[in-house]
Amino acid sequence: MKNKTCIKNIVLGITGGIAAYKSAEIVRLLVKNNFDVKVVMTEHAKQFIHPNTLSALSHHPVYDQLFDSGCSPMMHIDLAKWAHIVLIAPATASIIGKLSAGFADDLLTTLCIATRARILLAPAMNKTMWKNIFVKENITRLKKNKFEILHPDMGEQACGDYGDGRMQAPEKIAHCIMSKNYSPLNGKTVLITAGPTVEPIDPVRFVSNYSSGKMGYCLAEACCELGATVILISGPTTLSKPDVHHFIPITTSDEMHHAVMHNASKADIFIGCAAVSDYKPMKISDHKIKKSSGEFSLELTKTKDIVSDVAHLSKKPFTVGFSLETDSMIENSKNKLIKKQLDAIIANKVCASHTPFNSDYNEVTFITKELRMTKIEKDCKENIARKIISLICIEYLLHINCGENQHA
Repeated sequence: MKNKTCIKNIVLGITGGIAAYKSAEIVRLLVKNNFDVKVVMTEHAKQFIHPNTLSALSHHPVYDQLFDSGCSPMMHIDLAKWAHIVLIAPATASIIGKLSAGFADDLLTTLCIATRARILLAPAMNKTMWKNIFVKENITRLKKNKFEILHPDMGEQACGDYGDGRMQAPEKIAHCIMSKNYSPLNGKTVLITAGPTVEPIDPVRFVSNYSSGKMGYCLAEACCELGATVILISGPTTLSKPDVHHFIPITTSDEMHHAVMHNASKADIFIGCAAVSDYKPMKISDHKIKKSSGEFSLELTKTKDIVSDVAHLSKKPFTVGFSLETDSMIENSKNKLIKKQLDAIIANKVCASHTPFNSDYNEVTFITKELRMTKIEKDCKENIARKIISLICIEYLLHINCGENQHA
């Protein structure tokens, strides 16, 4: 396996928002975990936290001037080349707008224009500002240009409002940075399906299932935490749109199949977590089917097997499936793994005492191509997702190493 770049040098940009006081804790946590942190502050940031605090915690002077007689005249270039990651926390609506427009009128914006490092933004603002159409457009533009957005949390805000816009906790931001270090998903593309599919019978009725999409969305977030580029293809859910690189909403199994096959060539890893309908109506009525006194029969036909079709591509991604069973969970899941030629499968069970549908909790068994099994005990889906992705990373590295050895 090729050596991976160690993320060591962090430029922390601090802008003028009340959440700036949390930046000191971000510095402390990163330094504690052996990162080298240099802080760049805007003039407005100094209204909320004193540079001496950040200097003491980072063991470096704080940089705040584009032209400073005591520093290199090319400080923006020096910092841009030094950084492995540029993290801006808090990222105000102002800095988001400037970066989106390509402005470079101070040290922080100029080094962002000059750097080749990954740039992460941790937005922090009032809930109404976060929902503002211009802010949304700026965020979208930044994502398209490879900026990574650490989606703000929901909670109580300094102004007394409650809603989205609260900067992520320092511990969560630091964990995100630490998770990227040596991550096998750095620079990789992960394609994930989530949620149910809906197969119409007539204009008002359909065939579907109880899938909430939570597991797939949690898997997508776990992959983003590890530095992957995530493409999420999702059936209809009531969940908020996740902060992934590319989100593709679909309705039917045919639409999901088309979207997956169109994107499979871009993916290093494919995780088929969606609860795709196994059958769909043979014919769809153009008009509502009226209730009659007699019996009504609905003729169904098989849908396409998406995960199997991906696994049988000539240049397939590392392919992981999900298996939901009501009985003989392990045996049935192993049979699917072998028949569909998957690299791994995650087995779930539905029974009277447990159902993963519409629940925040789950318990699964991870089965590899060699039929090694790892049981992941009941936990919240966020933690289950991280454990699944950790196991996928191990198997993916073995898969890559095997491929490299074969070509050595």
